[in-house]
Amino acid sequence: MYLQQVFLLRCPCGKPIVLPRQSPLGKYEDQQYLPTDEWPLTFACTHCEQSSVHRAHTHQMEEAEKLAQYLRLESLWRFEFECVHESCGQRHTIYTIGKRDIDALDLLNAILHIVPPPHWHVDKGFGMPSFPSQKIQEQRFDYDF
Repeated sequence: MYLQQVFLLRCPCGKPIVLPRQSPLGKYEDQQYLPTDEWPLTFACTHCEQSSVHRAHTHQMEEAEKLAQYLRLESLWRFEFECVHESCGQRHTIYTIGKRDIDALDLLNAILHIVPPPHWHVDKGFGMPSFPSQKIQEQRFDYDF
């Protein structure tokens, strides 16, 4: 059964970014959305192939019935990257929307074309950027409204 309303953001192309009832971004409580300190978030849209940055207070409410098919077929995905180059440890997180049954590696490859790694380490021997070494963790948040 669907809640009467859901909280969402909008990609610059207009595609909805529905926030799950509970995720690292926050949770629904009564008629409010309580954000966590994960914000601002970087979102990679595989529809328009653009990235955008969103702040917690920019969310809006919309009737879930208008998004019913979207909520059944799509999930919010979170990819956390950690640099493993010589104790760098820099982290960044990218969110995207993808089909529930998509292979995570296919989705990862798609978003890496949209949002490149945030930093590179220079190879001391050649003075050229080396390929970024990263540990990547993904999470999928299904819509269970």
